[in-house]
Order: sequence, then structure tokens, then C-alpha cells
Amino acid sequence: MDKMWGNRPNIAADYASNSRMDLWRNTATLMGTERTGPDLTNIGERQPSMAWHLLHLYQPRAVVGKSIMPAYPWLFMIKDEVENDEVEVTIPEQYRKGINGKIIASKEALQLVAYLQSLQQTPLPDGSPTPEFLYKKTTKPSTATSNGNLPDGQLLYSANCQSCHQANGEGLKGAFPPLKGSPIVTGDDLELYVTIIMRGYDARPEYAVMNAVGTANKLTPEEVTAIINHERTSWGNNAKPVSLEDIKKIISFLELTPQK
Repeated sequence: MDKMWGNRPNIAADYASNSRMDLWRNTATLMGTERTGPDLTNIGERQPSMAWHLLHLYQPRAVVGKSIMPAYPWLFMIKDEVENDEVEVTIPEQYRKGINGKIIASKEALQLVAYLQSLQQTPLPDGSPTPEFLYKKTTKPSTATSNGNLPDGQLLYSANCQSCHQANGEGLKGAFPPLKGSPIVTGDDLELYVTIIMRGYDARPEYAVMNAVGTANKLTPEEVTAIINHERTSWGNNAKPVSLEDIKKIISFLELTPQK
């Protein structure tokens, strides 16, 4: 209960469609508990990445080290080649022991991930404030830049990026690339950097496909700026902070430019 999984705490109406299927069974309740797992009601918005979900299903401890969730390897196939309509799952080397070939998601695995991605809280009616309940979200100005009162970049990184790129910025070898020492993070091509955040990036076969985190999570230019400055000044990275004005210009350009 101490954590608010999503943009707002859950309310009773989020579970209003639960109903009894027969004498013995009820429809799924997704609230979760601190002991066993987080609330899945808003997992589609909180974690929209297909690559993350497929890896999590294949081996949960690859992405959450202390996870007690069982692995579901039977939802995947081992094949020599990947066909055009198939999705290969990028797995860190330590979890590929004894596997010679490509790990392919089955139809059932893709259907399950599609269902998880569809789980998103319904916004409250227009004009209704988000209830604060017992816990109030607070933000603090970022200390990584002097570009005004930006939100906390570290907090935003934890919420939007850390599950793949890890708290130490080192990513997961064979699955998600490191941000520590990354030439994209510390380089001067700001347009490429922002484009990856807003539109995603396909780095196969070396890494899994990154989803459009910025667009999916509706990140504002202020939030994108704060995340970038956190990444450029953390884990030994020592790049110059970027300005909010530059990020706004790039995001406006991307919004006007059709995605290829």
C-alpha cells in the first residue's frame, strides 16, 4: 500500500467488472500485494515494453533479481532461424545455458503480453482531481542542471528507465544496453538521443527493441530534460547538461515529423 503504481491510487471502480464465472471461480483480481507482487492494474502504462515482458516471462530474475515469480519457459520455442512473423526474445547469456538456437515467443506468450500491455487505468472524469489518499507524490528540483525548476531526474529515471537499464546504468548484457559510458548519452547528437526516448529504437540483434517510452508514458519536455541530465551526469558520466529549450524544439520537431 505504500507504493502508488501508476498516475493515481486505485479506486473501487477499477475492479467493478469483477464477477463470478461459476460456483468455484471469480474473474481475476489484479491488486497484488507487497509480499507476492505489484498491482497489475496499470502495468500496460507503467511497463509498456514488449521485450521486457517477454524476458520477464521467460526468466523473471533476469530483470528483477529477487523476484519470486516462476519462470514460464514453456511459452517459448527454440529454433534455428527466426521466421518473418516470429518474435525473438533477447536473453542475457547467463540464462541461455544449454540453449543452442533462437528463443522464439509462442503465440500464447505474445497474447499474454498483449493483454498485460492493455492493462491501463482509466483516467478520472475531466475536472476530478486525483485523490491523494494517504500518500502524496512529491517532486524536488533537479540539481543536475540550472535550467529552471525541473522535476527530479533520478525519480523519473527510476519510474521510466530503471527496469531495463538498471539502477547502476549498466543495463543487462545481451538484453538492454548500458547508459553508463554510452556515446549516445554523453555525446552531442541530442536529436538522436531524444528520438530514441520518444520513438524507441531497434538495436537488434545485439539488444532487445526499445519501445517508445517517452510517447507511451506521456513524458513532458521538462521530464525528458530531467531524465537526460540525470543520465548524462550519473554513474561516472560527466557530460554537459542540456537545456529545456533545446529539448522542446526537438520534441516539437518530432511531433510534426511522421515516424519512418
